Amino acid sequence: MACIKLSARTWRLTSVLLVLAASALAGCSAQAEVQPTPTPTVNPTEAVPASAIDPTARSESMLEYENLAAGFRVQYPSEWTVDRSQDTAVAIEFPIALSGVIGVRAGFFMIGARLSEIEVTDLDGLWASFAESLSESARLDDPAEYQIGGVPGYQGRFVDDEIQAQGWLLTVISGEQGYVLIEMVQPPVHFETFQPVFQAMLDSVELFEPAPAE
Repeated sequence: MACIKLSARTWRLTSVLLVLAASALAGCSAQAEVQPTPTPTVNPTEAVPASAIDPTARSESMLEYENLAAGFRVQYPSEWTVDRSQDTAVAIEFPIALSGVIGVRAGFFMIGARLSEIEVTDLDGLWASFAESLSESARLDDPAEYQIGGVPGYQGRFVDDEIQAQGWLLTVISGEQGYVLIEMVQPPVHFETFQPVFQAMLDSVELFEPAPAE
């Protein structure tokens, strides 16, 4: 069961899990020790041409995911898989079966929490919290201004040679709520192939006041 309230430490560790393990919001208690997750191995597929992978294959429509507890909704290709198990986060992943290529992996991850719960006061602090928690092997661009759901935020591209990953880190604050989005592709050779789908998903993001916790 996921927790609603996260300590700053758990929030930072969670971001590592989002990037390295490609799963949303691992960890339960602010008091519990979060165990490190082994870095996944991805078989190199540089020999596979981008044309061999179609992120929208057989997807006839876009579906909508809504998270009332976190205060966001996003549209995604109907063939992609959605992890709905967490209270304030979602992992939407490209199914390998669509490409038939073992080792190709892509995901769109989004998490939201109250600023008071994660000990962050502004956008710079939110960005720094997640930038610091990327793996030591990751290279992250300086943040650039970017709007998410019509709200000003930051975005920056990251590359991690150790886990053969490339993606975008995005942060935004709406009201008293902070949001972090991660788009990631393994291996990087297929990064550009997924950008049209990721962009469509980003353009569909809507932010709203979270529903009160029961």
